[in-house]
This record gives sequence, C-alpha cells and structure tokens, in this order.
Amino acid sequence: MTPQNSAQFTGNPSEKHLKLHLGRSNLGLFGHRGCGQGFGVFMRFAKNSFLFTFTVALLAGLLVSNSKTAQSTVLSRMSPAFEGLVSGNFVTTGNTALTCSTSSKKRNAASCTDARSRTGSLLDNDDFSMVHVKESFGSLSSSKYFNATSAKLVIPASAVVKHATLFWSGSMRLDSGDTPANDSSKKDQVLLSVGNENCSLAGNPCLTTAIASDLYQVDQGTKLGPYRASADVTTKLSSQTLPWSVSGPDKSLQLSVANIQTTLGVNKSAGWSVMVVYETADELPHYIKILKGMAYESSLKDDEFRFEDFESAASGDVLSEVGLFVLEGDLGSNRDSVSISDAKGSASVSDLANPDNNIANSTISMNGEISSYLDGTGIGKHPNTFGIDADRISLVNAISKEVEYSDVIPSAYGDSYYIAGLAFAIEITSPDLVLTKTVDSITGADPVLTEAGDTIVYTVEIENVGQANATNVQVGDVLADDLDIVSTT
Repeated sequence: MTPQNSAQFTGNPSEKHLKLHLGRSNLGLFGHRGCGQGFGVFMRFAKNSFLFTFTVALLAGLLVSNSKTAQSTVLSRMSPAFEGLVSGNFVTTGNTALTCSTSSKKRNAASCTDARSRTGSLLDNDDFSMVHVKESFGSLSSSKYFNATSAKLVIPASAVVKHATLFWSGSMRLDSGDTPANDSSKKDQVLLSVGNENCSLAGNPCLTTAIASDLYQVDQGTKLGPYRASADVTTKLSSQTLPWSVSGPDKSLQLSVANIQTTLGVNKSAGWSVMVVYETADELPHYIKILKGMAYESSLKDDEFRFEDFESAASGDVLSEVGLFVLEGDLGSNRDSVSISDAKGSASVSDLANPDNNIANSTISMNGEISSYLDGTGIGKHPNTFGIDADRISLVNAISKEVEYSDVIPSAYGDSYYIAGLAFAIEITSPDLVLTKTVDSITGADPVLTEAGDTIVYTVEIENVGQANATNVQVGDVLADDLDIVSTT
C-alpha cells in the first residue's frame, strides 16, 4: 500500500531497515483465516506509541469434534487408545507368533522355506500347517513359555515415548487335526520383555494383561474364530532406564512378546504389534489418533473410519500416515485394499511394501520397507509373517488441502481380514510470519541521516511464508519519545 502522509523526526538518526521473524513456535498465539498483507505508516515523532492491527489467515487450529465409524462389519467397536496433538509422530512394529512347519508329514512342508522368504507359489497360512515360533525370551526357562518373537522399535534419537499400545491376536478355531491353544482362558495375557529385561524376577514383571473391554473373541457359528486384545504399555516403554541403542539420527529398542494363545494347524495366524507415539522438538506437530477394536473386512460392505479433529495445510504438501495391525492378511491374495477420502477427493493407501491391491499382505513395515529385523537369519526373523501385518504407510497429498476430516476405508473382494488396530496422523502446519520495516523517504537535506524536524515515511510489511494461515495477529510499533505521529494508512 502506498504511503499518503508524512511524519517529523526530532531526535536521533533512525534505523532504515528492521526485519523480525515470528516462527512456528508462536502457533498457539494465533487463530484462523487470512493472508500476508503490507501497509504504510506515516509518523510525526512525539511522545506517543502507536498500535496498528491487521489480519492474516491461519488454518492450523484444531477443530473439536467426535470421530464416527460405520458399524456395518465392526465386530468390536473401534475406540480411541490415544488421541492428541504431539510434536512428533507414531511408529509401529511387531512380529508373528507362528510359522509354517517344515516337518515332512505336514501340509506343503517342502514349500515352507521358500514361503518364509516370500518366494514361491504357496505363501499363505492356509497353505501350511502352522506351528509356534519360539525364540529365547526374558531369561525364562523353555518350560515357562510356548511361543516368543521379537522386533526392533525405532524412533528418533531425540524422542521420548509419549504413548504405547500393545496389540496381540490369535485363533481359537479348532478343526479336525488341530492342536488346541495352550490355555484359552489366558488369551487376555501375554509376556512383554523390553530390552534385556529379566522376566524370571519375583512379581512376574513381564506379565501384560488386557482389561475386559480390550478383549474380543469372534464366534463364527459353533466354532470360535480369531480374537484380539490390547493393553496400554506406556509406563513400561517410557521408562528412563531402558537400554536404547543410538545409531545416527535414530535409536532402537528390542521388544519381545511371548505366550500368545492360539490353536495350531492349517490356516492359523497369531502375532503382535506395538503402536508408539513419540515426542521430539525436532518435528512439527501431528494430530494423532490410535483406534483399538476389531473390524471384519470382506466383500459384504466396506467400513469407514472417520478422523476429523484436524485441519490440513493450506499450501505445500499435506503429509499423513496410516497405521494398521491386521490379522489374516494373505500375501498370495491380491484382493484387498485401503483408501483414504475427504470432501475434495480420495487416494489409495499404499507403498512399496504394501501395494494398493494387497494392503494386508503379511508384512511388518515402515514407510515402504519391510523391517530390517526380519532379515531371514533366524526362525523368528522371516519376512513373511503369515497373516500378521503391522505397517505404517506414509502418504504425500493423499489428503486434500484445507479439509477438516478424512475417512480411512478398508475393503476386500474375494478375500477377508481383520483390523484390530488402526492409527492415523497428519502434520499440523503452522504460520511462519516475516515482518519487515523499511524507510521509504526522508525529507531532510541528508537522505541517509535523520535530523530534528525531518519528515520520515516508512512501511511495515508482514508476509506469511508458512503452510498455514494466521488470524488475530497484532503487531505493535512503539515510538520513541522524540517522535510524533503525522498519519497512518
């Protein structure tokens, strides 16, 4: 805006240029909607202070509302395990508790080795007789547990754990020739060992138990189907004494889970996952929500899980993540998918490890890469997890700009699977304001030096270079005692 008036200066020389940078840390001070603006200020210098106000837009605020879920095939209501705005994100990891049998008398045993490495034509738990995976666990004697597997939890080196939910699942279906579960009455319990924890100590320190509302058993007619359970393990994973291993920008921690109750035989799957919310000052805020429950995905009807306590960026890339803990996802079946939809469009939820036509494909993955822990070097380290998925899929612009909700929609055609855990995160961008003050003219004889009686015209401009708009921004220009205001525009 062009200045139209003038001002007089009666004191010391003035500074010709002033630039202030109001960074992202000021997000909490702002409100909604607008754009960067400039304006001229004309002053005669006296004993006054002048306050000017203007508005620029800010679309980063959180919107308070409730999540809604289509109930068509949700077996156990998906309820929040965690919800909040965190400077950080979430990660997930996990493992199977079962693998195919290589015993010569078992179904397709000759193809088992290839299947474990995700090769060959027979790849799924319904192609094989499934048996326990049993690694060493928590300094316990072998008689104290019947299955055990491990995984690596990886978060930024500067991060701390803010929340953690442990999910586990298995099958209670018992067909002819199957082996019963070790003790089906204890399917609400597992053992969780963190780092080098000694589970043999007094007090059973590794025992983890789901509360009654976090245990659900599917009953398919007269025969029991799969079950799911979960427990909040935040206290255990946020301890300051854990033996994290730092490597470059990240740190890792070994987690091990034992005694997941499940039957054994053909078409059985069992395993676990942990979803962890971490906090670090090195990352922008994310709105994060983790759901726990059980939804059956088949060709009957798609479910729809709505996340709506956010507003997406107004400019730049919209970054989001979807996390899944899935039971009975088949690697060999290309007939299942997940999409994400909002008021302006929709997109596929997929990456290199989880293609758009086979999202539930027996993987433990982060950002398109199968976990490096599953390198095939041991019985509990095979990349094919035979019906267990624990994935975090990162998305760029799958969610539209300036929308206030997003629906995650799983689907299946000719296949079926169960979702026991579902996570969503979206980067909440913020305004980034740059304030510039420049002298446009000086009426005195010296064009550089200001002297008593000079009239000075200067302009203050503010620009929002962030991805979100800001509102209710106030900028004050407090004048020195020897300045008088002439006029402003």
